[in-house]
Amino acid sequence: MIQILDNFANYRFTYYPTATQKIIDTYNNMYKEYLDLGYIHIPGGEEVDGAILLEDEIDIIGGIFYSLTRSPSCLFIMLAFVKDNFRGNGIYKKFHQLITPIAFENNKGGIISLVDMSNKLMLETTGKSVGYVPIMQLFYKKLNQG
Repeated sequence: MIQILDNFANYRFTYYPTATQKIIDTYNNMYKEYLDLGYIHIPGGEEVDGAILLEDEIDIIGGIFYSLTRSPSCLFIMLAFVKDNFRGNGIYKKFHQLITPIAFENNKGGIISLVDMSNKLMLETTGKSVGYVPIMQLFYKKLNQG
């Protein structure tokens, strides 16, 4: 059931517990914006199970998209994204506060979020402010499709 969790200015933090077409389309659009910023592609977006969007009737200014199936013991954040002109307002932190109860409700023991190594802000400050600690380095090798 779609549910409004909180508000920010004229926008609503809306919880979508299933991956509707709106969620998939929004994920794909925000993921493209993420890649356009120069971050690396991480395969696996087809596993989005649900999301929280920050939206009004016209615009969607941010989203946190998750998978419950990618990890048996953790909620796996596929993408957390806030449009540039709305950053620095605590929206990213609020997304992470709102997703924690979803992990508990689904009997998950933790939350995993992959962070691009060039995202210094997340690595040095934001990640810690939302309760994340680095646990490993992930290496990636792109294979040419022949």
